[in-house]
Amino acid sequence: MKTKKSFFLTLSLFTLTLLSFGCSSSDKNNENSPNAKVTSIEATVNGVGDSVDQVYLCANESYYDDDEVLLRSEFSNNHFKFDLKNTTVDEKYLDLLTSDEKYKNVTVSDKSTKICHGQFYAYKDGAKVGYMTLIDGSKSIGYIYVDRDVTLVGEDQNEDENDEEDSYSTKVNLNLQKGWNEIVYTFGNDNEVTAMETGILHNAKWRYEAR
Repeated sequence: MKTKKSFFLTLSLFTLTLLSFGCSSSDKNNENSPNAKVTSIEATVNGVGDSVDQVYLCANESYYDDDEVLLRSEFSNNHFKFDLKNTTVDEKYLDLLTSDEKYKNVTVSDKSTKICHGQFYAYKDGAKVGYMTLIDGSKSIGYIYVDRDVTLVGEDQNEDENDEEDSYSTKVNLNLQKGWNEIVYTFGNDNEVTAMETGILHNAKWRYEAR
């Protein structure tokens, strides 16, 4: 299980270091869904050119971990697509939700739920060269897989033992359905995650960050 600090640091990196490529909105088939369950992801990321030839959907939460590849998509004409409708995540990539520290102070409707956080990594000739992420101002979209329907409600206290000023709280309000779900992360002034909620960002853009 990765730590809460590692997970939120990854989100912060995605938000802080994005390159300014022009990007189209993600094409989703669930724009009006209140629970934001995702059955497909289709995106055009302009300006990438031939620097990327594949996009991997991976289970690892940190860019620097060994990739735990769930799905692969060709990246052609600045476009990639994933069909998630009938996709299940192998048990070896799932963690018990209640064992994750970032949900320790949150009320969980089904404590036997298992979860996987998805990341989208860009590849060229078999080598990882960056990642794809979905951003709208101070908000970012994340993708979470759960093995059953579950709700999470509460407020998590993120304490820094070395610096009280770096401590912050994260409001959590998630209504997840079995399968893949879109999660909206809201960032504060210091790039800390202040809220996690189920929802859709209609103006969000896919962007590519080379590493």
